[in-house]
Amino acid sequence: MSIEDVRKIIDFHHRSALPIISLLGGEPTLHPEFSRIIDMCIDAGLSIRLFTGGIVPTKAKEKLQSLSPKQLSIITNISAPEHCRSEQEYDASVQSLKDLAAYTVVGYTLFDMDTDPEFLQELVLSTGCHRSIRLGLTMPGPNDSTCLLPPVRYRDAASWILRLARSCDKHDISLGFDCGFTMCMFTPDELGELAYLGCMTRFLCCPIIDVGPDLSVWSCFATSTLDRTHLDEHKKRQDLVDFFTQRQRAYRTFGVYDHCHTCKHKRRGLCAGGCLAHVIRSFSGRNAVMSTEKQKHSAEMNRTGKTNTPEQKRS
Repeated sequence: MSIEDVRKIIDFHHRSALPIISLLGGEPTLHPEFSRIIDMCIDAGLSIRLFTGGIVPTKAKEKLQSLSPKQLSIITNISAPEHCRSEQEYDASVQSLKDLAAYTVVGYTLFDMDTDPEFLQELVLSTGCHRSIRLGLTMPGPNDSTCLLPPVRYRDAASWILRLARSCDKHDISLGFDCGFTMCMFTPDELGELAYLGCMTRFLCCPIIDVGPDLSVWSCFATSTLDRTHLDEHKKRQDLVDFFTQRQRAYRTFGVYDHCHTCKHKRRGLCAGGCLAHVIRSFSGRNAVMSTEKQKHSAEMNRTGKTNTPEQKRS
């Protein structure tokens, strides 16, 4: 992304009255003008939320360390040791966590339930970073026809998540959900336990708004090849949220399971029915064939113009 386009995005944040700018990639700290971009954001009065894979160059790390925790927060998306390309890669990520601990929350994307969740709480305690873990589920990539953690495996994932939540509770580590989770992947008793353990659950899927290097805009990474617009065509962030909300409305009638469109939790706005990328791909046939039940409901929706669920709103 060019410096001129960075200025456009900063101006867009001001017009949208957004106090925080998120920098992500790829690996944003590898941008040749990273330090300059940081200065531009701070000079514009914006706080920075940085998403990194943990391999942070020394020069970029020193620049980040010059900021105060009020100016910077970092989410480091860590990989389990067995999923890193080398031991050195994992060690470098751990070192970055230690060096930037004052700013950092550990993020983890679940796809392999054979990984021992204990490594996450041990990582938090050993590096001194914030006592918090941001948990996500692996979603379909923009060009993927398959997913390492499809919805049919969410019940298995729920057991893994409960193990992590219990471990976090023992060490006063908070656990929070990213988008795309479904309520029904947990039993009512499990939902009660998660609440008792202080887990910050949420079961939403809504436009996040990501901007690419060419100022193209998409709703979220998982849907980035399915629908796009351009930043220059919209004045404020809410305009983009409204744009994607309108274009996605018909798909949001459904969810990742056949029962989603009749689910009371979805109807009441308590659950969005999982990741929209799964839903769209189920219609396209790239991930699964739309069931007969979905086809009948879609035809009825098109005939009557009615949906079974209220519009999902972003808080």
